[in-house]
Amino acid sequence: MISIIRRLIRQFRESPLAQNTGWMLFGQSLCLFIQAAYFVIIARSLGPKEYGAFIAVAASTQLLGPFVGLGGGSILIKHVARDRQAFPQYWCNLISMAVVSGAVASAALITLTRLFLPQSIPLVVIVFICLADLLFSKFTEAATMAFQAIERLDVVAKLNIISALVRLVGIATLSALVHPCLAVHWSAVYLLTTIVGATIGMAWVRLRIGKGSSTVDRSTLELRQGLYFATNLASCNINNDIDKVMLARLSTLGAVAIYAAAYRLVTISFTPVSSLLAATYPGFFRSGARGVA
Repeated sequence: MISIIRRLIRQFRESPLAQNTGWMLFGQSLCLFIQAAYFVIIARSLGPKEYGAFIAVAASTQLLGPFVGLGGGSILIKHVARDRQAFPQYWCNLISMAVVSGAVASAALITLTRLFLPQSIPLVVIVFICLADLLFSKFTEAATMAFQAIERLDVVAKLNIISALVRLVGIATLSALVHPCLAVHWSAVYLLTTIVGATIGMAWVRLRIGKGSSTVDRSTLELRQGLYFATNLASCNINNDIDKVMLARLSTLGAVAIYAAAYRLVTISFTPVSSLLAATYPGFFRSGARGVA
């Protein structure tokens, strides 16, 4: 029995796929634990109505979020997984598209949410969450995809854990200092902690991988293919989050909070599968270089 365990450990150490899957599973599991901790703090501090308001807006951002960057992250992984020297140009493309499309998506969603979400949700809450989820969080996401492209999923896991810890510290500090705690307070902290996480991610890329090109090369944007990736992810997000938006419109914000809490169990159960998918993604593109067959 001991020899079998030793052989499995040796095989794990020798397999990059197993190691990357293990790192992602560890990172996502720890992040879920941290998120559960600040979920309890938020639920106790905000109450169902205020938390429901936050969830309704956050779910709305997930409908447009995949189109921020126009699939540039997948395009970066595709090329950098095949050729590390391609990183500067595709990193510059990704960040440039994220800034432009993130600003446009934020402005559009701020306008649209006033039409289909309850008017009781303060406008400042919508603005803060849109900026956090549609602009600054995309820099953190870009950083994780940069490390995913070079198959350093240990760094991806660490970045996700750091971002979650920063958010936990933010909400814990807020709940300790502000009474009563409202959605507007949490959305401000949410934006601030997202900016901190984005700054750490961008700095880590600069130190570990390198800086991007100084100009965007239009011939390398591959907007059409990037849009396919974005549309695919958007369809998944719509399937996952549109029910929360509809519930906010058709029922109460308290019902949204309860439903969102129960839905987290689905996310937890899918963690092992999503870890394996993240680990195999760069290899998927390397295999694709030889053709569809």
